[in-house]
Amino acid sequence: MKKLSIYEPNPLYPSRTVILYSIIIVLLASAIITQKIYDTHENIIFQTLIYLAGGSFIFGLMISFFGVGKTKPLYGKIIGFINFTKEEITIGQKVIEITKINKIEFEGVDW
Repeated sequence: MKKLSIYEPNPLYPSRTVILYSIIIVLLASAIITQKIYDTHENIIFQTLIYLAGGSFIFGLMISFFGVGKTKPLYGKIIGFINFTKEEITIGQKVIEITKINKIEFEGVDW
């Protein structure tokens, strides 16, 4: 008997990439607004925001570089199992007899 897990991804899970890009966008938008308010980009606030955005980008590159060989967590949950036996296939609580199956397709996606 072969048993496989059924995985349901969570599309709203904030990954490191989404968090980092959000920080960079907020910093750059703040820098642009500061430049429009003071009519110059030689303001210390503007320069600080630009340096912070650049530093965040470099920090993100370092995190991705050092995390290359590490396993990533599942951003979702296991909602059930698929059991294969000689007589039937069980998907969660639903049982399907082998004689009623014509074709089986699997989708293997790298989550």
